[in-house]
Amino acid sequence: MQKEQFAINLQAAVQSTLSLTRQLCWNRISDTVDFVIRPDNLNDEAPYLSLFEWERFQARKQEIGQHLTAAEVVERLWVAQKVPAYVNISVCDATFKKATLELFIDRRLRQDISDIYHEREGYPPFHVAIPIPPYVSLMSHKTRFHSNWQRWPWRIGLVLWQMWWKWFCQKERFV
Repeated sequence: MQKEQFAINLQAAVQSTLSLTRQLCWNRISDTVDFVIRPDNLNDEAPYLSLFEWERFQARKQEIGQHLTAAEVVERLWVAQKVPAYVNISVCDATFKKATLELFIDRRLRQDISDIYHEREGYPPFHVAIPIPPYVSLMSHKTRFHSNWQRWPWRIGLVLWQMWWKWFCQKERFV
C-alpha cells in the first residue's frame, strides 16, 4: 500500500468514526482530533512476528499512550510500504474542543492488499469500532450515551444499580 493511500484511508476512517459516534452519542464531539496508538498485544514473545516486526515493536513500545497527529500516525504505521494487518479506530476521549481517537493495531505488517483486513469497508486496514456501554440496550435504537462512558466507572455502576432497582420495584408490584 502506498503512503498517500494509507493517509487517505486514515482520514476516511476518522470521518466515518466521528460521524458514527455523533449518531450514537449525545455529547458534542470536535472535528479536531489526535491519536493514541495501542498494540493488540504487549507480549514480547509473540511467535507470529518476524524479526523486523519484533524490532519495530520494541522501538515503538516507548511511545504507547502518546498523543500523535495524523501525519505522525502515518509515519509510525506505514513502514517500507507495509501497514498493520488491521487497525480498529474508536473515540476514547471526546470534548467539544478535541477528540482523541484510539488506534488498536495489529503488530503484524502486510504489504499485499489481499492480506489486509477490512477492505470491504472501503478504507483498509481501518475498522470503525464504537464501544457501547453495558447499560445500553442493543434492541433500542433510540438510546444514546456519552462517548466518554468508559472514563466514568462509578457512573456505570450507579446506572446499573438504578436499572436493577427499577426492575426490582416493578417486580414487587406484580407479586
